[in-house]
Amino acid sequence: MVAVVRGVAAALLVLSAAAAIITLPGCEMASAAGDVVGSSFDAIQTAFRAGKLDRFGNVSIQDSIAATRAAGDDLQLKFVRTVIHPDQQKIIFQDMREQDVVVTLVRRTGHMTEIRVDVGLFGPEGFSRLMLDRIIAHLPRAAVSTTQSASEAD
Repeated sequence: MVAVVRGVAAALLVLSAAAAIITLPGCEMASAAGDVVGSSFDAIQTAFRAGKLDRFGNVSIQDSIAATRAAGDDLQLKFVRTVIHPDQQKIIFQDMREQDVVVTLVRRTGHMTEIRVDVGLFGPEGFSRLMLDRIIAHLPRAAVSTTQSASEAD
């Protein structure tokens, strides 16, 4: 009986530690996970956090929407839907494996837009980078030279 209680207590301790790491936001999660994963994790998480890749551009939200739709067409992603909020728009695509790709466009000013590509918590970083690269390729020429990732701004 004592061995069973100790086993259950140990399992609860491990589960609570894992839950704490998973529920920590952004930098705290990287710090906690960095001890386990190693120092290379810290460098990666600055630009790619929890399945999201952010970039800011000197471009209107309308141009960003058009570029996002064109990027989805380039990558032969299935358009699922658009969700419109005040000053932001989410454009949702799916690949052939039915993995969602959510591109959130946030109007910061009349000519500055935040572009966030979200492939999910465990989604591949390469997928989000490819999507972001295709979006940037479809932006007007002047905007391309002024886009900046969150890590470049730091």
